[in-house]
Amino acid sequence: MKTLISKEIARLRKFGFTVYNFNLNKSLPSGLKNFVDHLIISERYLIFVEVKIGKDKLNPEQIDLMNLISFLGIRNKSIHYQLLTGIKQTKDFVSAVLSKKLK
Repeated sequence: MKTLISKEIARLRKFGFTVYNFNLNKSLPSGLKNFVDHLIISERYLIFVEVKIGKDKLNPEQIDLMNLISFLGIRNKSIHYQLLTGIKQTKDFVSAVLSKKLK
């Protein structure tokens, strides 16, 4: 399921978005531990995306990061944090990004 979600998010590249995928099967440098799974950048948005499927839950460090990014988003409407838990939600999210209706 995470692979399908990653592919759906990667579709944004076709529309000029820069998409970084940190949700890889190899270990990340220690400085990126607990960082989000995807970072999406455009002229309009800076979006941090975390993917959690099934029983997978946010750990305390991820919750702290989510709260920090969400707080920054209150002050700057271009910054967003998105927690995705399924493919339909991901498709809706990608559609909202493309239609510039991300809330």
